Amino acid sequence: QRYFRKFDLANNQRVFTELYRWFFRQVKFDNYTLDFDSSVITRYGDQEGAKTGYNPNKPGRKSHHPIIAFVDDLRMVANLWLRPGNAYTTNNFINFLHDTLSKLEGKKVGLIRADSGFCQDAILSEFENETDPKNYIVAAKLYQPLKYHIVRENEWLRIGNGIDIADTVYNSPSWSRSRRMIMVRQEIG
Repeated sequence: QRYFRKFDLANNQRVFTELYRWFFRQVKFDNYTLDFDSSVITRYGDQEGAKTGYNPNKPGRKSHHPIIAFVDDLRMVANLWLRPGNAYTTNNFINFLHDTLSKLEGKKVGLIRADSGFCQDAILSEFENETDPKNYIVAAKLYQPLKYHIVRENEWLRIGNGIDIADTVYNSPSWSRSRRMIMVRQEIG
């Protein structure tokens, strides 16, 4: 127990950063696809850091809300931060992104993918950073203004059996600028 008490947050960060860097230096692969996601882990009892927050499976129960980065090409976790259950999906995401990229030290990230919880102006602007822009695909929530753009679209390209795509330029009321949106529709039935 005395040995494990030495591992506070700062020591954990230092040790695991070096461990991740060592691992990714051993892998002779570059041009990663990096996926970001968050999850909810329900906790029972009184566990450290567990807080009551968004919990779709057990509303009102304490949980943790980790944020996770995966290297899809290797099926490996590139980074993980355990956060209290009352943390929002994007809480401290930009610091998490920089920490993840530092753990990949020297490896090229060819594409970043994330779900609609990460579709916020500050995050998209960070991906578009002028000094080191990243290619990214981030799903968007289907709010009414975006639905309006989809319904108005006339030029769809059929790419498969019942699957069409189109693109548009869209500026969400919460964004600082317009961005290209790729829309996908699929026939049902």
